[in-house]
Amino acid sequence: ETLPGRDDYYRSTVIWGENDSELSGGSRWDAYFADGERNTRFMSPQNYEYARPNYAEFVVYDASFVKLREVIIGYNLPAALLKKTPVESARVSLTGRNLAILYRKTPRGIDPEATATSGNGQGIEDGALPPNALYGFNIRLTF
Repeated sequence: ETLPGRDDYYRSTVIWGENDSELSGGSRWDAYFADGERNTRFMSPQNYEYARPNYAEFVVYDASFVKLREVIIGYNLPAALLKKTPVESARVSLTGRNLAILYRKTPRGIDPEATATSGNGQGIEDGALPPNALYGFNIRLTF
């Protein structure tokens, strides 16, 4: 529940930069303290997010998966085509990486290899972007 009359919590100073005027409000739970006093305080979205020390079991998944990691399809041009050129051999190929997840135990939309950090946080997805599929075209010439 949003508390009317509270000091608004601005994301601009925390997440989006100084010029963003969007309000993100706050949250309050209908609860009472041990002495019977009703909770009238709100928690900012940032503090709520960082106040959770552990991940709940319902958001922990078996990350077993089989992924189509890399595919390369190539073709060597026949020497007869290159006879009148300075090129001894030529090869063209198409490449693709991270093309598909063939089997997974995680829910659709969650890549088991996604990581929320640039450090040793693999397996903590927490809204991270999945690895990109990469496509390429190669030409190898030997003179």
